[in-house]
Amino acid sequence: MSITASPSWTATPSPTLQVNSVALSGDGNTCIFGTSSEYGSGDFNVFHYDGAGALRGKWPFGPAGSTQGVFWVAVSADGNFAAAGGETASKQAGLLTAYRLSDGALLLSETDTSRVNQVALSGDGSLLLAVFGDTVKLYSYTGSAFTCVGQQSFAGASCGSCALSPNGFNAVVGCTIYHDGGTAGPAPSTGQVVSLAIANNSLSVSGVWPTTSAVQRVAMAATGNYWAAALHDGSCALLGPSNVTAPLWQYRPALPNLGIAYGIDVTETSTGRVVLACAANVAVPPTEPLQAPGSGCVYLVESVQGSAHFCWSSPLQYSGNPGVNLTREADKVTATDGQPIYPLTTPPKETPGNFYLLDGATGAQIWRYPTPIMNWPMAITPDGSYAFGGSDDGSVYFWQTASA
Repeated sequence: MSITASPSWTATPSPTLQVNSVALSGDGNTCIFGTSSEYGSGDFNVFHYDGAGALRGKWPFGPAGSTQGVFWVAVSADGNFAAAGGETASKQAGLLTAYRLSDGALLLSETDTSRVNQVALSGDGSLLLAVFGDTVKLYSYTGSAFTCVGQQSFAGASCGSCALSPNGFNAVVGCTIYHDGGTAGPAPSTGQVVSLAIANNSLSVSGVWPTTSAVQRVAMAATGNYWAAALHDGSCALLGPSNVTAPLWQYRPALPNLGIAYGIDVTETSTGRVVLACAANVAVPPTEPLQAPGSGCVYLVESVQGSAHFCWSSPLQYSGNPGVNLTREADKVTATDGQPIYPLTTPPKETPGNFYLLDGATGAQIWRYPTPIMNWPMAITPDGSYAFGGSDDGSVYFWQTASA
């Protein structure tokens, strides 16, 4: 095991800003990320680097001096198209953009009423899915631009996450529903997982699963046969085309002080195994001060004859974040960690962070790469040859793994 596996290359195009999201094409030769500032303003951009670390494209995201910036990016598996979502004014002006990478053409620039929380592209980039507020939108590439061809809204829900099957036939949206508890105090949030069907460039709801806990994130298997959700109670759930109003199963491992599940991925291997990886926080015990950082874990679950089979859990030094990914054959797992330390100071006080590469069979660390402050996103190619991560230190990191 290597504790500090060295990246093949790093880049820090905007040292004072954060990197909240990264995306990696199927061959590892197209790396997309955007800059952001959770606590302030800046001149934000979307960046395109190749697998050798050369800058191939740069696009401004919003006007100079915007706040927040890029929250999520996506790239098509073939590396031809990219998309970005975020906001340019805190809780006011959402922005959605899309690009053709061969010539850098801007194919979409659309403002929305609130932050665009997540974007997803089909494998060939012909379809784009985005969520903001209570709405999910579907866009189709016409040859010169992306145009909206479908939209669904869910009153009272906040759409925080979405995923799209590579073939463009199925999509899923994860929602949180906030409750006002009146004089008795706020009631716990609930949520819903909305399954969607796509046909002839139209978007329709195929089912809704109401959840007793808020939905943090959703993911889609590359085959499009299964999708998964990570929930605020630390559990994960598996759904599919025949299970859209209730999951095949929902599973919460018996791990002490398990908190919010922040990251999720699901794969269907070439032999038909269906495997989920989930990253969750481990809560700070109540006796410790508020400022004390928590820890986290990654756990792996396999679906066996329609039931959840717990495989392993692996500890994280700090709270788990969304950078959880599985290779196609579930032989490798990525994870990220780190968190703000409350009460926040100016500049924000954050823990250090780590990027992890784990063995899919056992959960053992293949390597762990530490950074000065927290890390949110990470990606890996389906064959596990290349990995790409972004940090709140403003840098991105690219690895060629031992199997490349």
